[in-house]
Amino acid sequence: MSLPRRCCRVGTLAVLPLLLAEISLAQVSTGTIVGVVEYASGSVVPNTNITAVQQETRDTRQTRTNDRGEYNIPYVRTGTYNVCVEVQGFKTETQTGVVVQVDQTVTLRFKLQLGAVS
Repeated sequence: MSLPRRCCRVGTLAVLPLLLAEISLAQVSTGTIVGVVEYASGSVVPNTNITAVQQETRDTRQTRTNDRGEYNIPYVRTGTYNVCVEVQGFKTETQTGVVVQVDQTVTLRFKLQLGAVS
């Protein structure tokens, strides 16, 4: 084997661990927040805004409920969140201290009460 080929192989082997370390650092650990929004009567609330705010970074994620009142916020960075629902004519509902861990799905259920938006 010639010297240039041997140097190329040695160089590749030396760089490979550095590239793998870089890739593993670039991966972000996430979880998921899911749930349902209902009126106090038990019927579901479609097309409602859901907001999740990470307490440490103020990173904000938003979604809407589907026709069955369900929502799904995927790829949420790990941390502690405040999750709130606001619907015209109902009190704002907030769940604080929601902890999202790696590969965990957190399920939250909201029951809306009549009243002014707070």
